[in-house]
Amino acid sequence: MMRSIPIVKVFLRLLTALVIVGGAAGGGFLWMKYRPVNATESATRIPSLPRIDWDRRSPDVLHLPSDYRASLKVQTARAEPAPPPQSLRLRGSLMLDANRLARVKCFFPGQLISLGKADKSKRRRLAHAVPATLLSRTKSDDPDTLRAGDVVHKGQVLAIIWSQTVGEKKSELVDAVSRLETDQRLFDRYRRVDPGVIAKKDYDNARRNVEQDIIAVEKAERTLRSWHLSTDEIQSVHREAERIRERKAEDIAVVRRSSDKTLAPSREDAEAVHWAETAILSPIDGVIVEKNVTVGDVVDTSTDLFKIVDLSHLQVMADAYEEDIAALRRLKPEQMRWKIQLTGAGADKPIEGEIDQIIPIIDPTQHTGLVTGWLANDGGDRLIGEFVTALVDLPPDPSLVAIPASALIEEGSSASVLVSVNGSPLDFTPRKVAVVQRGRQTVLVRAEPNAAEKARGAQSLHAGEEVVTTGNLQLAAELANFKASPAGK
Repeated sequence: MMRSIPIVKVFLRLLTALVIVGGAAGGGFLWMKYRPVNATESATRIPSLPRIDWDRRSPDVLHLPSDYRASLKVQTARAEPAPPPQSLRLRGSLMLDANRLARVKCFFPGQLISLGKADKSKRRRLAHAVPATLLSRTKSDDPDTLRAGDVVHKGQVLAIIWSQTVGEKKSELVDAVSRLETDQRLFDRYRRVDPGVIAKKDYDNARRNVEQDIIAVEKAERTLRSWHLSTDEIQSVHREAERIRERKAEDIAVVRRSSDKTLAPSREDAEAVHWAETAILSPIDGVIVEKNVTVGDVVDTSTDLFKIVDLSHLQVMADAYEEDIAALRRLKPEQMRWKIQLTGAGADKPIEGEIDQIIPIIDPTQHTGLVTGWLANDGGDRLIGEFVTALVDLPPDPSLVAIPASALIEEGSSASVLVSVNGSPLDFTPRKVAVVQRGRQTVLVRAEPNAAEKARGAQSLHAGEEVVTTGNLQLAAELANFKASPAGK
């Protein structure tokens, strides 16, 4: 019984200690929560707004004290002309220029007996025109024979065609020249005799025959020229007529003897061998992109023998969205240029080009329009069908001004700014503006609002005016409180 008394005393002492510690902790917590503000803390309190002077005659103008920059930390910024927008990025590709594509055809039916010769160099650049006498011995499987991808120049021989039509037309020209010479000599004799010796009818018939011969000669020559026969080839026909005329002058009854055939062929015989042959020449400088014939093929006027393209200029075809097309249409003629970014080898920097036209058709599936232009390709390194990106620099809109985004005061669906009055650093007035485009740092507003924006209360804001960027919310609140007070009513 005596031992239980000390145990109780120890227990009571422990309980008392716990009560004392708990009370101290609770009191400290309550003191920290509800302690009074001391002098040091009151010194760091945010100061009240400085005194703002109001003028009843101008209730929308705030007159700030001279120390407002230090107390309210009000800062201003100048409204600047709108900067140029981001360049348009149009995706497209390189295409052949249809106006620089030549389809080489034959103007008469015939048989292709020889092909032109290309350069032996690695890139198969320009090759010199080969005479027909050499082309006649050229095989179609020769590695130097022209093929797709070869570069040719204007006037280079592409192929040799043997045509009965050409031979007959040359013979018609020889016959017309011969008859003209004969009829001309007869008419000259009629002109030299005295009047009355020759009947008027015979004189007129002789003159008419000469005129018909002249027409026949010109008709045959013009037909051969329309078939793109060269002047030298037509002159060779006249030489043949001259040769025949000289032979007749010597002895019109002379006939070739069979023994003459054993002699070496003369120059006239060599020309007779190639009488019906004609060279097909390249009409332009370019690259053969299509070759549809080979030696032995019979061709007609509808056959495209070759297709040659001048690749010194390529056509750029890019897609533009509808809103981008509107921006492109506002460009001046001297601003219709773009920079072409190429993805192929050697495209380390953009290439300057020109915008040619905007096709007035919208693709109904993609809602894009087609913009075409040109790209210089003097080196010939660009590839047909290569993807490109066209960058178009747009000029700034002169009807817009740029202000910092912090200067804008949003009030529901309307926006306003505080603008300096007559350039004063202490007087400001609120002004509703027409916001056109919002950005993270800059807001574009219309310098002169349109009729609809004016009906909503928007006013003008020109470049050079000062707008408040820091402290504008507090000043706008002060102005609203003043207008709501009895003094402001």
